[in-house]
Amino acid sequence: MPRSIALTVMLCLALAGAASAAEDAQSLFAAARAGDLDEVRRLVEAGVPVDATDKYGTSAMMMAATSGHPEVVAFLLEKGADPSRKETFYGSSALGWMSFSGTVDEATQREIALILLKHGSDDRDQVLGM
Repeated sequence: MPRSIALTVMLCLALAGAASAAEDAQSLFAAARAGDLDEVRRLVEAGVPVDATDKYGTSAMMMAATSGHPEVVAFLLEKGADPSRKETFYGSSALGWMSFSGTVDEATQREIALILLKHGSDDRDQVLGM
C-alpha cells in the first residue's frame, strides 16, 4: 500500500507541475499580446520557455508580432525564440502572421519584419509571394 500512495503522490505532483507550466505559458502569451515587456521579461527569466506554444504551435513571439509589439519580438528573439517557427494550424510563422493579420500598421509591420529577418526568419519568399 505505501508504494501505491507514493506513486499517487508523484503522479499528482507531476500533473500539478504540468498545469503550472501551462498556466505560465498562457501568462507569457497574454503578456506578449498586450506588449507588456516587463511581464514577458519576468516570465522568461523565471523559466517559462521562450518558445512555449499553445495547442496549435503558436508562440509568444507570433502573438507579439501579430499584435504589433516590436520590442517584445526583439526581446524574445534575443532570448532564443525561433524566428522561423511555424504554427501547426495554417503553417505560418511570426512573419507570415504579422504580414497578413491586418491589425498592425504598415510602419510597425516593417519594423517587426526587419527584426525577424535580421534574426534569420526564413519566410521572406513566402510573405513576399515569391
